[in-house]
Amino acid sequence: MPDKRYTFDILRRTSSDSDLVDAYVRGLRRPDARQIFDHFINFRNVDGETLRSGNVRPGDKPAQHDARDLMEICRRAQGSGEYIDAHCWVFTPRSFVEALDLGSRLDVLPFEIGTIIPGSSTVQMDLGRRVILRTVHPAEFRDKLGPRAHAVGPKPRRPSIPGDP
Repeated sequence: MPDKRYTFDILRRTSSDSDLVDAYVRGLRRPDARQIFDHFINFRNVDGETLRSGNVRPGDKPAQHDARDLMEICRRAQGSGEYIDAHCWVFTPRSFVEALDLGSRLDVLPFEIGTIIPGSSTVQMDLGRRVILRTVHPAEFRDKLGPRAHAVGPKPRRPSIPGDP
């Protein structure tokens, strides 16, 4: 998972729980106008090594796209359903784990976090952090939904991510 702090997404805000729930409830299968505009207006042409070195301030880099042009692209996508390729989700390693945790607690993802191990595993998270996702058998997922399908319990303690503050 790309870490927004070291990619062209550096100026974008991290995707929130409400962003995820909104996209799920609306059944989004392609970028909407907000995601398209946010992606292109906040895109900065920077590389990870330069960002890690601290030798550049991304706010000093100019925007790559004109806001008026982007507005037209958003209108076109909204009106015609045209697919515009945009990076919809913005995460840090911690926010990605929290998003997976939320999806699991809401019973909308058929997997859960098994273990977070720095350095080795199946799904890489930038900076060597990796997540092991345990696939839940479809019958187990359906059983999980049962009467709790729309009830969400209290948020458990924040998942521990080695190396994160």
